[in-house]
Amino acid sequence: MKALILVGGKGTRLYPLTYTLPKPLVPIINRPFIGHMLRRLHNYGITEVVMSMCYLPNMLRNYIESEDNFGMKVNYVIEEHPLGTGGAVKNAASHFNERFMVFNGDVLTDLDLDRMVDFHRQRDSVATISLAYVEDPTAYGVIDIGSSGRIERFTEKPAPDAVTSHYINAGTYIFEPEILDYIPPEIEYSLERKVYPDLLADGQPMYGYFEEAYWLDIGNPDKYYQAHRDIAARRICIDGLNFGVGNDIIIGENAVINPTARIIAPAYIGNGAKIMDGVDLGPNVFIGRGSIIGSHSSLKESILWEKVVVGEGAVLNRAIIGSYTHIRPARYLDPGVVIGCNESL
Repeated sequence: MKALILVGGKGTRLYPLTYTLPKPLVPIINRPFIGHMLRRLHNYGITEVVMSMCYLPNMLRNYIESEDNFGMKVNYVIEEHPLGTGGAVKNAASHFNERFMVFNGDVLTDLDLDRMVDFHRQRDSVATISLAYVEDPTAYGVIDIGSSGRIERFTEKPAPDAVTSHYINAGTYIFEPEILDYIPPEIEYSLERKVYPDLLADGQPMYGYFEEAYWLDIGNPDKYYQAHRDIAARRICIDGLNFGVGNDIIIGENAVINPTARIIAPAYIGNGAKIMDGVDLGPNVFIGRGSIIGSHSSLKESILWEKVVVGEGAVLNRAIIGSYTHIRPARYLDPGVVIGCNESL
C-alpha cells in the first residue's frame, strides 16, 4: 500500500524553531521526526511514500535523499500555495489509483496500522479515520460513531454543553481512490470541513477506528517537550531508542562526560557531546550530537539540538534550544524559553 504524508505547513506554532527549518525536520531526540515516521511506515511494509510539501521543500527532500529511507520509493509533490488537507490530497492524486493511507506529518503515534487496514477492509469503507479519545474535545473536530464504528456526525469545536462525543480526528486515514472525486483541483480545500461532510451527506460508508494507542500532536513547544518526556517514560516506544529499566540514561558514541558531572535519569546525551566538570544535568534533559555543556552549568527538563554550546555556569530549566546556538557563561534562561537556531545570547 502507498502512503501520503502531509508536510506542507510552516509549523508556525513551533516558531522560532521552524523559522529556517521545515517542521518534519524538527528532531525527536536523535533524528528528525520524518525519519522516525519513515522508519515506522517501513516496518509496516509500506514501500512507496508521497511527500506533499510546500514550506522549504528542498531542505526536506535533501534530508530524505541523503539519509537512509529504508529502500522505500519516495515521490514528491509541491504545493505552489497552501492547498489545505483536501487540496493536498488532490494535488497528489496522480500517484493513487488504489487504496492508500494518509498521515499528518506532526502526529506521534503507535497506532497499529495493520489492524486499522483490516478494520477498513472488513467494512468496505470509503474513508476510515483514526480516532483519539480526549476528556475535553471542545478544541477539536468531534466525531460521533455508531456501535459498528460507522461515522454518524461531525461537529467542529462544540461548546461544552453541546459535546456529544469524546472521539476526535487523530490524523491517520485510509482512503479508497473514489474520495478524490469529491475534491476540486488546484484550490484550497479541507478534508475535515468539506470532504468528510459531503461523503456523509451522500451516504458513503465512512468509519472511525479507535484503539488504545498513544497519540500526540507535536506541533507546539509544550507538546514537543511532552513527546520527549513520554518517550523517556516508555509511554511510547520509538525504534532505535532503548529507554528502559536500567537504561534510562542513554549515552551516544564518542560522548565525553566528566566524572564530576551529576546526571539524573532520564536523560539522553547524543553522539560526540561533551559534558564538562561539575555539570548538574537532568532529569528529562536531551542533548543533541556534538553539543558542549560548560563547567558547573545546570540543565533540567530541557531539549538541546545539535552543536549547542552552553557556557560555564549557565542555568536552563525547561528550555528548548535550536542547533548551533551559543548560551553565554553564567546566563540564566527563564523557564519555558524557546530559542531558535544559530542564536547567541
